[in-house]
Amino acid sequence: MSSEVSLWAGSKVNLYLRILGRREDGLHELESVFLPLPRPRDRLTLRAAQSGAGLVLTCSERALQNSSNILFAAYRIFGERTGLYPDLNLHLDKEIPSGAGLGGGSSDAAVFLTYLNSLPGEKHRLSSLELRDLAGRVGSDVPFFLLNQAALIRGAGESIQPLQVNLGTLRLVLVCPDCRVSTAEAYASWDRGLRPEASGSLRQKDLTGRTRRFKSSFRFSGFLCWNDFEQVVFSQFPALRSLKEALLKQGAAAVVLTGSGSALVALFHSQVLVAHACSWLQKHRVSHYVNEHWGVAKW
Repeated sequence: MSSEVSLWAGSKVNLYLRILGRREDGLHELESVFLPLPRPRDRLTLRAAQSGAGLVLTCSERALQNSSNILFAAYRIFGERTGLYPDLNLHLDKEIPSGAGLGGGSSDAAVFLTYLNSLPGEKHRLSSLELRDLAGRVGSDVPFFLLNQAALIRGAGESIQPLQVNLGTLRLVLVCPDCRVSTAEAYASWDRGLRPEASGSLRQKDLTGRTRRFKSSFRFSGFLCWNDFEQVVFSQFPALRSLKEALLKQGAAAVVLTGSGSALVALFHSQVLVAHACSWLQKHRVSHYVNEHWGVAKW
């Protein structure tokens, strides 16, 4: 590497998330609609390190500057597969909050794997399928970020079906309150029985039809917003439930928790309503991002 390289890693939200059960291997069977967003985003800055240094990581959040960071796993697993262990200084500037259900670590890993696979030298170059399989070993959400378009996710993340999610004229505001939710604890609470009554697997008509089967959810343009984690997380973080209710009072057409939280996706029918809600969020010092661009797809 002759000069500094900057890479951007976006985030994701779940418009729909259903937990179908726990598997014998300890992982959970999921069904979810993932939507990539351009903001918030992390920045990875890479430059050559001295010979023999391997991967040297620094981070704007010192708590993430350690060997348990997923970037080290990506570096190690890629090296084991290809024999390539470049000497790199990597600085990670975090904008994607941790513990918010936005997939920041997985996104960082996907961008880093793509970079490693682009380095000169044909003998270590992986095909897109090989890279996706390797990404799944790094983390269950990493293959989605390689795809980087709306998708229906099934299993423990291994089944990824690209799809087009047409939100029409709706505006999306991502709301990131100042709290962190442990994904492991959220799953543990679900396993202990703190979960809503199961209602079966997602069907295409659940996303596009007008059924009233999910009376407590919010619909927009015939699309279902749902997250099984809400009952679990809201019981432990009542302020998040209050924030969801407040956003609905500010004019949101739908509000849903993303991942295991703590971020919320709020959808609005007009820019006027977005401005009104953002003014309220600024007044209450709640971080938020307005996203107007995403991949649009059809079933």
